[in-house]
Amino acid sequence: MDKQNMYSVVRVVLLVVFIVVALGALIWVASLSGKISSIDRKASSAQTAVASLTTRIASLTASIAKLKSVSTTRLSSSVSVNLPTLQSTYISLQSITYPLLLANAPESLSSNISLTTITSTNLDTLKPLLSSTNTYEITQMNNLYYFAYPGSGVTYSIQVLSSPYPDRVLALVKSLRSAGVPAFKIDYSSQSGLFIGVFPDYNSASAYANAISTPNVTSIVGSGASSWLIRTIP
Repeated sequence: MDKQNMYSVVRVVLLVVFIVVALGALIWVASLSGKISSIDRKASSAQTAVASLTTRIASLTASIAKLKSVSTTRLSSSVSVNLPTLQSTYISLQSITYPLLLANAPESLSSNISLTTITSTNLDTLKPLLSSTNTYEITQMNNLYYFAYPGSGVTYSIQVLSSPYPDRVLALVKSLRSAGVPAFKIDYSSQSGLFIGVFPDYNSASAYANAISTPNVTSIVGSGASSWLIRTIP
């Protein structure tokens, strides 16, 4: 074989080797690209899983916070039922008595409040109302309790006097309460009325007025049942 033919063979061999190497390189590059794409897909899947887990954790945290809020609200409601506020005084509803309720009933009422009165033979029946309001008046006559609270209804009371001086009327309220009489005042636009007791009807109010028209009471207010006015309030 002459040199020219040998060179031709060498070139062909080199060309074949180059082609084989080039094909191998292309195959390796293609395989590497596939692996990279697979890694990208796995990374994307992992990111999606992490995002989903984060969302679930956030949802679980919100649910726990809501559950805590509900539990706190229920506990607060339970406490308020057992310890209502009556004129900034905490009273256990497990031991309510008429003198205690009378002492904590508001001494002054607004003429804008509508009152309804119920009759009860047991103070325990008043607990649901006492747990939801601190605006009330109460009167005891014989074995009955008359309880007035904000609501749509009718309430009678005994008006003893009316005065343009609310401080003087309030002083009379305090004196009567010290004597165990369920007195309170209602403030109107230009007058303050002194009232005794709350009742569901006229006859009950009239009977109570006659019962308490004693020297002890008349000496405080300066008048007796014959000059008192039985009327609906406010």
